[in-house]
Amino acid sequence: MSAGREGPAIELEITPRRQGQWAVLEVAGEIDAHTASRLRESIRNELDSGRYQVIVNLEGVSFMDSSGLGVLVSALKRIREHDGELHLVSSQRTIVRVMEVTGLDKVIPLHRNEAEAMTT
Repeated sequence: MSAGREGPAIELEITPRRQGQWAVLEVAGEIDAHTASRLRESIRNELDSGRYQVIVNLEGVSFMDSSGLGVLVSALKRIREHDGELHLVSSQRTIVRVMEVTGLDKVIPLHRNEAEAMTT
């Protein structure tokens, strides 16, 4: 159990897969200070393998704090160094709201589904 949190700790599940030219990371759970490193590592694995067309599917994410946003911004910088693209997928209101409030929706494309993300 995490300090200050009732009940069991929320795990972060990340499932990587390929879809054409895209590396897709399906993420489920909560992205916070305790779990953001797992997302960072998963993105790094794709980039270290030379895959710079990345979609992070956040549809299964119920919460994301500034730690998660930091991981995404760092990933975007590295991907852009290689002329790649980072796209996010989520229709979860909490995730969309965080992206809008921080202005990151203007920097990292946010889509309603993977098909939409792959066609832009």
